[in-house]
Amino acid sequence: MAPPDDLLSELIIAEEDGGRLDRSELISMPLLLLAAGHETTVTVHLATACYTTRPIVLGGREIGARAFIMISLAAANRDPDRFTHPDRIDVDRADNRHIAFGHGIHFCLGAALARMAATIAINRLLDRIPELSLDPEYGEPIWRRSLLIRGLTALPVSMVPANEPELEFSAV
Repeated sequence: MAPPDDLLSELIIAEEDGGRLDRSELISMPLLLLAAGHETTVTVHLATACYTTRPIVLGGREIGARAFIMISLAAANRDPDRFTHPDRIDVDRADNRHIAFGHGIHFCLGAALARMAATIAINRLLDRIPELSLDPEYGEPIWRRSLLIRGLTALPVSMVPANEPELEFSAV
């Protein structure tokens, strides 16, 4: 009989170079994945710190090997040289190779969980409130003032919940 098709079962049977996860790893890995997925859906980090591995030239400036740098993920993901209409939300964008979840060995372990949670949340929201839109009559969105963490403090919307009379409010 085949094991169930779920993440925990996959972790139990996973094998690499003849080795499997031990009891401690099997307990800690799901907790790490849950925390990583939660972290990426709750707080959006705009930048990450790292060290250069070799000398590089970036934006016409020379940066030496092992230099401490901050990489703006927000700017990289909105680069007009990389993305057509970078400031527009386009879920059908053909070339969507962004770095919101990092890259390479630093790729976020919780990326799949974060994507799944966001997909479920957005689908449920739109099922319950199919007519949801920004409402400039109540003002513009207000963003938290921070260099490292992005988030809204107010988002004025108009909505018509499914099978309900029209409601208008500003989410704060």
